[in-house]
Amino acid sequence: MINKATKRIVSILLENEKVSSEEVEIYQYAVECLLLKIISFMSILFVAVVMNCLFEYLIIVFAFSLIRRNAGGYHSKTRIGCFVFSLLLFAFTMIVLKVEIGINIDCFLLLIQGVIIMILSPVDTKNRRMDKLERRFFKKQTIFSTVFLLVVYFIINRWVEHYSRCIVMGMGIESVLLILGMISNKSRFVH
Repeated sequence: MINKATKRIVSILLENEKVSSEEVEIYQYAVECLLLKIISFMSILFVAVVMNCLFEYLIIVFAFSLIRRNAGGYHSKTRIGCFVFSLLLFAFTMIVLKVEIGINIDCFLLLIQGVIIMILSPVDTKNRRMDKLERRFFKKQTIFSTVFLLVVYFIINRWVEHYSRCIVMGMGIESVLLILGMISNKSRFVH
């Protein structure tokens, strides 16, 4: 289904002379990635609506995405694996969000996550290796984003504790993915 839609979209672009025949493979890949991202986002959004956590989901995704784009971390080997893993991870996160654990535990988790993110990031993948300059750049960006989220958490926590927990959840997802990424990279280099 995705392949069919991808080919149809790219053929329309080709017919309308928006892309050249030399660029077809690049555009097929880009369109496929875009469609998969949209399907994944919409599926998780659907789960959030069903669980009555739409606003919380948006905050979690914001916190997660802000750090993820520079920090990197674990990536599934297949697109379907990525979709299923993301759906399950976000659904689990929204279930955990409904459990009241108290501000002291939230603060403790947030600080631990901040340390994990700042120490482990950035984590590259086999498809995207970073040189020293890139690592330094992404590390600075990640630290800035993490500190920003920590400040936002402590500011909004005074008034809306439930929504500030969403920042803890978003950072928690990225912390787990950084750890899994490190493990995945180590096992890949051992073989």
